[in-house]
Amino acid sequence: MTSLILPSKLVDPAERWPDIYCHNLDAITGNAWGVNEGGGRFFAASRSWTSTRGKLDLLKGIGITRFECHDTDILDLVLGLIGKDGYPTDMTEDQKMELLHQAVGILKKELTERGMVLAMFTMNLFNSDQLFVYGNMSSEVKEARDLAISRTKIGISIAQEFGCIYVYWVGTNGVNGLMSGNHMLRYQLMFDAWVQILKWHKRQHGRDGNVPIPIAGEAKPEEPMWRMYAPVTQSFLWMALQIALQFPSLAGMLGVNPEEGHEVMAKLDPSMTLGEAMTLGLLFHTHFNQQGGDPGFDRDGAAGSISLRSLIDMLWQLHITGYKGLIGLDVQPRPTDTDEQQAAAIEESIRNVKWAVDIVQNHIDDEHLLSLQAKGNQVEINRYIGETAFGIMA
Repeated sequence: MTSLILPSKLVDPAERWPDIYCHNLDAITGNAWGVNEGGGRFFAASRSWTSTRGKLDLLKGIGITRFECHDTDILDLVLGLIGKDGYPTDMTEDQKMELLHQAVGILKKELTERGMVLAMFTMNLFNSDQLFVYGNMSSEVKEARDLAISRTKIGISIAQEFGCIYVYWVGTNGVNGLMSGNHMLRYQLMFDAWVQILKWHKRQHGRDGNVPIPIAGEAKPEEPMWRMYAPVTQSFLWMALQIALQFPSLAGMLGVNPEEGHEVMAKLDPSMTLGEAMTLGLLFHTHFNQQGGDPGFDRDGAAGSISLRSLIDMLWQLHITGYKGLIGLDVQPRPTDTDEQQAAAIEESIRNVKWAVDIVQNHIDDEHLLSLQAKGNQVEINRYIGETAFGIMA
């Protein structure tokens, strides 16, 4: 029997999707969920609600022209204030998806009027339907699994219409205790769901010479379920490789969207994850934010707000490997931010990212740094970055 040999790089995104992967390293996105009322389990909302139109105006005002959103983020374009709570529970599934279709049509018009584009789209599989309390792609409850697959297909079609990336956030794809599932079965159900979706995507959107848009999985180690399926980016990379081996015609259609905070929550180094994904050609998108050094729910702090050195590391890895995608900002206002500071965390992130891009592109001598790395000379690496980035002289 001849063994299957996996190519070291499944796909060059810039070759397959030249219109999507054509950016400089400081091409930054903003999102709908990063402008919000605040509040949570222990505090009431601390800011006023802002409509999707208001969010677009805020983002455009700080220089963001690339927008990201969930399906549930934009329902207010049709329903007004009522839409901020997601799909009305008294609607049928067909009515909910018709509502989304109307909202997408209005969003397209609003973006065009502002000279903005949709950069990433995703369906909310967290709390957009009561069925998702039983999980989604891996659920042993067939109705929940079928709903997740159906909504994901609709979301992918919307992303295809806009020519942008689709991201699958694992959402409720998990369990809430020990002895709570047959894990081999659950992973198989998730794998089968993605094979079904990718086959449909290729058939539906690959006709007449069209190229199906990239789909990226984003892992979460422990949120909102206690234990998650695909808790780390490597889980999605494993699944992408398995799909490539078993279904070669689907190779390279599913990649990853590592988020800095989630990597830290999993006790991983986000810069190493970026390098691993780039090695396979499967880094389709990435989200920057900062978490701190501990697990827990994601804090979505401004990029670079905790460690500028970590931000430099991530951007240097992308720089040295030739990443041409977008830098997404998955950041949120601080609990104490006021109405006038709705976009402050995004503005801070933009400043920090652009500063770090300048450092890695114009100040760090790549050959010198590579030579220090080849010698394993961490003392000199620290000294060099301290001097080059922060002016800390020996």
